[in-house]
Amino acid sequence: MVDGLLEAGFADVGDLAGIAVVVGPGSYTGLRIGLALARGLALVDELAVVPFGSLELMAMTAAPSLPALRVALLDAGRGKLYAGAYRISGHRAEVVAEPEVVETDDIATYLDSGELAGALVCIEDEAGRWLPASVAASAVVVEAARASVAAGAALARLADGAGSTAESALPVYVGGSSARPNRNRVVRNDAIIK
Repeated sequence: MVDGLLEAGFADVGDLAGIAVVVGPGSYTGLRIGLALARGLALVDELAVVPFGSLELMAMTAAPSLPALRVALLDAGRGKLYAGAYRISGHRAEVVAEPEVVETDDIATYLDSGELAGALVCIEDEAGRWLPASVAASAVVVEAARASVAAGAALARLADGAGSTAESALPVYVGGSSARPNRNRVVRNDAIIK
């Protein structure tokens, strides 16, 4: 797939200045696969890596003419949202509120709290179905495909010397894991050895 993308862009791996990678929050498996690919390419080709948060990219994707203070919301499943707030200036995103998990029922309160009151709310297309109507009505839908925003911001950040090593691009996990051990199928070693 990477070869196909490079061919479509008439490029070679040697033409790359660096690699932009999304570090989360998001799907555990998706994050691990994306980071593994980025790390592999970066290590082999000695490329700098520019990590982006999922919510940060959403906030950056909204039109530059819109307010700079932006709250990005993503579906976290089970009646919860990933939420984070950023102040956008060009290709820079200053963190105003770190990503966290917020109950969907509590999102209006979250948005009215402190510095976030009056912030632009950025969502994806399907978000309207899980947001309260009062929040959805004033939210801005941003493109789900944010690769071009990440590429442009990564180039600007690399020019400023902001790239890092592949090893330092770590996943951002927000909230607890929903994984639970299946205690009915766990076999203890002392039960086997008699």
